[in-house]
Amino acid sequence: MPLRWWSNIFYRVKKSPFIWSLKQQSKLGLTIKKEKKMKRTIIIATLIIAAGTSVFAAPGKSKAPKAAAPTVSFTDVPADKAFGVKTEAEKTVVIIYDQYGNGIFKDVVTKGLPAEKSYNVSALETGDYTVEIKSEKSDVKKQMHVYDNGQGKSYLFVQ
Repeated sequence: MPLRWWSNIFYRVKKSPFIWSLKQQSKLGLTIKKEKKMKRTIIIATLIIAAGTSVFAAPGKSKAPKAAAPTVSFTDVPADKAFGVKTEAEKTVVIIYDQYGNGIFKDVVTKGLPAEKSYNVSALETGDYTVEIKSEKSDVKKQMHVYDNGQGKSYLFVQ
């Protein structure tokens, strides 16, 4: 009798719908397909995360040209009432604006040759001005304050 009892349990388990459905799935290869899909999904997710982090991890070389040193500069002039502009071989223009942004003076320093030129500020009224030097490779702006020192007009570049 005990053998029969165990055999009945074994027979019932074998015939149960849950186990039977797993057997059917394995016969049809469904569980294997699910496992392959899951593996493929995990691999793709890992690759996407790795690619995303590698893009932001190390910045690549910039394709933008590096900023060159200005090829134009302000120079000192022995006269107290003037300032100078020195440029390398490129087209350069000097523009002086008043405090309201109106262009009051424009001069072409050179059209492609190295040059140095000075500008007298004694004819300007007392006040604040902007001096802009435009060239092909660089653009320099400085604020200038013109004042009366008792012996005539003088200037001061504000930094």
